[in-house]
Amino acid sequence: MNTIQHSKPEFDKHGIWNLSYVLVTAGLFLFLLSVSEFYLVAFSDAGNAYPWGPINENPWYYRTSTTYSAYQFICAFLSLTLSVVTLRATIRKNQPLTVKGLVTIACFFLASLVSANIQ
Repeated sequence: MNTIQHSKPEFDKHGIWNLSYVLVTAGLFLFLLSVSEFYLVAFSDAGNAYPWGPINENPWYYRTSTTYSAYQFICAFLSLTLSVVTLRATIRKNQPLTVKGLVTIACFFLASLVSANIQ
């Protein structure tokens, strides 16, 4: 009796690792953006040019320069931490931890988008 053997598609074999590298890269990019914004507002005079307060329906974190810089610092810290943990798990080929890291990074991105729409 002939049996048909099904092989898993190539995406299943490498897809999670490729997705991990893409999301880690996006997380590190968000880290760089957040650190840049934190530095501009907290340590340079460029923060004076920002429209603080309820102008143009800005998100809640534009209330003051202190709130904005704290928000950017927290985003930078979280995105760096999540990216490094996920990258380490990916390099070590630890699939359960990589999946947890990917889900956490995706939830963090989603939470950032939701937070940007709160006024």
